[in-house]
Amino acid sequence: EAPAGQSRSRTSKGLVVAQMALSIILLISAALFLVNLRSATTLDKGFVSENLLLADLNPALQGYPRPRSEAFFRQLIERLRTNPSVRGVALISDAPLGLGNSDRGVTIPGYTPRTNEGMSIPYARTSPGYFRTMGIGLREGREFTAQDDSSAAPVIVVNQHFVDRFWPGQSAVGRVVRTAGREFTVVGVVPTGKYVRLGEDPTAFLYFAQAQLWTSSMSLVERAASDPQALIPMLRDEVAALDANLPLSNIRTMDQHLGLALLPARVA
Repeated sequence: EAPAGQSRSRTSKGLVVAQMALSIILLISAALFLVNLRSATTLDKGFVSENLLLADLNPALQGYPRPRSEAFFRQLIERLRTNPSVRGVALISDAPLGLGNSDRGVTIPGYTPRTNEGMSIPYARTSPGYFRTMGIGLREGREFTAQDDSSAAPVIVVNQHFVDRFWPGQSAVGRVVRTAGREFTVVGVVPTGKYVRLGEDPTAFLYFAQAQLWTSSMSLVERAASDPQALIPMLRDEVAALDANLPLSNIRTMDQHLGLALLPARVA
């Protein structure tokens, strides 16, 4: 029988070896999680996230009818664009990667859906200049202009995955998408991005002109020349100059906005 001292020594050595092995496993796991977090933060989101500021506003909450809301948005964007620190300003109904989205059923003339194929497509409403402000290049056609108002023929912009799904290998500009009892003509195609979650599979997406699928609840997007937080006082002042009682809520940088999308990787 081994002396008690030798037994304790072997036990201590065994514990040291186990602790070292566990430490190595933990270090490797931590390194893998850091690599995954870095991959998540550098993943191509379909837009340029640096130097962007977002804020939510809804003139209808102050009792604005549509014409007055449209005038407010137009005047605010014009005033913001005059600031030399602003590189772009636009509106979107659902900011990307906010973990929420809207969708609507579509019909594509000449396309027969497969059995159980879902034909509800996520979408957002945008103002003219949105793609340029977000750093989203056009694959084909054009983006919305001020002429795409409520009196003009209905138009949409689709992403590349929408084209690949419904018109593979073909031009999309001039094609028709039917939804909500109306026919919308495709005027532009943009690259496929990330819309709800960073880890989502490529998905079809539609953009409508705000003026043609009206809502007054929008997120303002500003691209700054450098630090986007430096634009916050100026943004508050310009909104107050137009209506001191109109609330401006959820002001955040795009990096802060993306915090929720990156939460699972950061928690890990």
